[in-house]
Amino acid sequence: RVAASTIATSFAANSLTIGRRLSLRAPTPAQDGKAENVGSLWYAAGGCYEGEFHDHKPHGAGCHTFDDGSKVCGRWRAGQLHGCGVAEIKEGGKLLEMHGQWLQDAYVGATLACSLPDSRRAAEQARSAAQRAAKYKKLHLDAQ
Repeated sequence: RVAASTIATSFAANSLTIGRRLSLRAPTPAQDGKAENVGSLWYAAGGCYEGEFHDHKPHGAGCHTFDDGSKVCGRWRAGQLHGCGVAEIKEGGKLLEMHGQWLQDAYVGATLACSLPDSRRAAEQARSAAQRAAKYKKLHLDAQ
């Protein structure tokens, strides 16, 4: 298992500065023009979030992929990993998996609310949302 500080440090480094933001929506945009539904967000410090959004922030199911290929998939609230999920961390040529609960980007660990099956279910929902986001990205790029 990877120390929770490894995940927290990675999130802090990626969350400092939001760079180029590409909001991709389903055909019905929100009235206020803010990103809703699914989309992608690239960070200036590196990495990308693909999944569900609310009010221009990751919210719902989604995956954050880091530049080194590490990935965290799970539930997000107001731009922070918050709920059940699975992190796949590349370290020293190995892929390490952490599952459990996050509260406001802080890894708590396996809890009664986030057992291994619950965490894997949340991660699968997140991967599905990320695939929908990638589909809209492809449609957007093809239309240009």
